This record gives sequence, C-alpha cells and structure tokens, in this order.
Amino acid sequence: MRSMSRILSLLLCFLTPSFAQQEILVPSGFDLSKDGKTLIFAWADDIWTSSADGGLAKRLTHHPAPDTNPHLSPDGKTVYFNSTRLGPNHIFSIPLTGGTPEQLTFHSEGSTLQDLHPTEPKLLILARRDHPGRTPFRLFEKPINPNQDEQLIVNADATSGKYSPNGKQILLTRGGTKPYRKGHIGPQSTRTWIYNLENKKFTEPVKHPSGCRFPIWAPDGRSFYYVTGRSGSFNIWHHHLNTKKDTQITHHLDDSVILPNLSADGNTLIYRHLFHLYQTPAPLEPSPRASTSTTTPFYPYPKSKPSRLEQPKTPPSPDPVSNGLSPSTETSTPWTPS
Repeated sequence: MRSMSRILSLLLCFLTPSFAQQEILVPSGFDLSKDGKTLIFAWADDIWTSSADGGLAKRLTHHPAPDTNPHLSPDGKTVYFNSTRLGPNHIFSIPLTGGTPEQLTFHSEGSTLQDLHPTEPKLLILARRDHPGRTPFRLFEKPINPNQDEQLIVNADATSGKYSPNGKQILLTRGGTKPYRKGHIGPQSTRTWIYNLENKKFTEPVKHPSGCRFPIWAPDGRSFYYVTGRSGSFNIWHHHLNTKKDTQITHHLDDSVILPNLSADGNTLIYRHLFHLYQTPAPLEPSPRASTSTTTPFYPYPKSKPSRLEQPKTPPSPDPVSNGLSPSTETSTPWTPS
C-alpha cells in the first residue's frame, strides 16, 4: 500500500478589513496531540495551535521574547514551551485553552525541553551545568513541580532525548553536524543511541556514515523512526529493534526531511520538508517508487512571500468568528513590532 504525504497549509488571518489570509512557512518546532488531531507549533516567536489537517491557526502566546519548542502534555490539556521572556532560556507551561504562562525552571544557565515523561509528572531537559569543555550539555529529569530539583540521568553529551512509551529507555543522539547540512560522510555524523534507565547501559541500534538523527519512538516501544541519508537524501526510516529491519517511509529527492513527530496513537506522522509541514497517515508503509511528495495543499493560500506578524492598521473586530482568527488568550501585554 502506497503511503501518501500531503502538505499542511497553515494560514494566519490578519485582522484587516479584507480579512486576508497569510500562509505560515517554516515553523520552527511542532507537536501533535495523542489522537493526532491537534497541532501546536512555534512561528514568529510565539506558540500557535491549529488542526493537524491545516487551516487557520490560533495564537496561544503573545510576547516580545521568543517562545519556542512547544510540547503537548499526554492528556492534551497543557502546552510546555521554552522562552527567554525572563532572561535565560526557561521552560513554561500554559493551558491549551489559553491563560497565563507558569515558569517551571529557574536555573541561571537555563533549560531546554526535550520530552515529557509518559506516565509521571517529569520533564526531560537538556542543560549545561557543571561539565566544562566543548560538550557540556547533559540530559536531566526535572519534576514539573517548580519546587522540586532536577536530577542528572545521562552523564554524557547528548541531545534529541525521547522517552520510550514505558518511560524506561531514552532515545538520544550524540555528535553530528548542523541539521541542514547535507552530504557529510564521516566521524562527525550524528549517531542515535538508546539509554536504558534501569541498567544504565547504551546501545547503538542503527548506524550509517551519513548519520542517524531525529529519533522518535513508535507507540509499541519495539521500533522507532529516524532520519538518515542512506537513500541519497535525508528521509524518514522505520527501524524494528527485534528484527533489525529498516524500512524507508518518505522518498523526497530534492532536500532533507527534518523534525519528524508522531502522535502517541501512532496514526499520524508529520515532518518538515523545505518550507512546509507534511502529514503521512497510518499505516506508515513505504511507497513502491520514489516521489517528491508534492500534492495539492488542503487549503488555497496566497503565493506572496509571508512576512512577520503585523499590527493591524484598523482595530480588530470584537467578534472572533467574523474575522476568522481567535485572539490571543495569554494575559500579557500585547507587543507591537517595530
């Protein structure tokens, strides 16, 4: 059965008399709800939410400092994200329905959110603490309760940490070049590892000279998806831990696939390719032939180049339904870009 990838067209409706819609390109980070129906993403230094099928987007945060790296809680009620609104890069939470963000981390060196524990109120964070040198970052567990301290769990330089579905293992990467770099073959290529939290041992399930990056667990915990350049371009592959079998999922030829994300039910896989998000529905089976996966977007959108969020020239309509975009629900002072 041929898998199909389709473009998610995310539209921002500016509050102007013409009710113009503006396409959202190059979101910097995104996550899916458990059922794969809700998408949250970072764009223009704020956090947004929309249907996972594309369409109009709603701004969740509105602040002059960059808000990035959103993650949705397992129950789908809370969004966790990074922000420098108070100086260092800290982790905050906000209800998916909107509200006032709550700060969860306070270390002066900052903390970068990697993942949420599937069964316990814990965050997996990447942080620089007491380790000097060129590779000072380590993985820590931080209780969501702001009054509880973090704990070092992986005493080695690592990133892209992801909990297994039972919370007993962590997929992570070590080394590597910049994610946009193509064609590198050598010792700096990214390597994917599994760290067992019970026996404290590392295993390297996949290897390739082009690198293996962006690993994410499948819901059964017996396989995972990752991005590698073994086909000539960076695409998503599916690795089965028991059989050691690898299956190619995407077949883009013109540029790299980055930042794959899988819904917790395993039915929806999204990723970014060039400027757009793509969605691959289940079952995730490989295409029999190469394809650039260029299909018609869900919604028509202007061909003009998108710009940074703009302040409306006229006061917005008090009725959020009439202008097609719900207003920001964060209780902070709106910011007017210069």
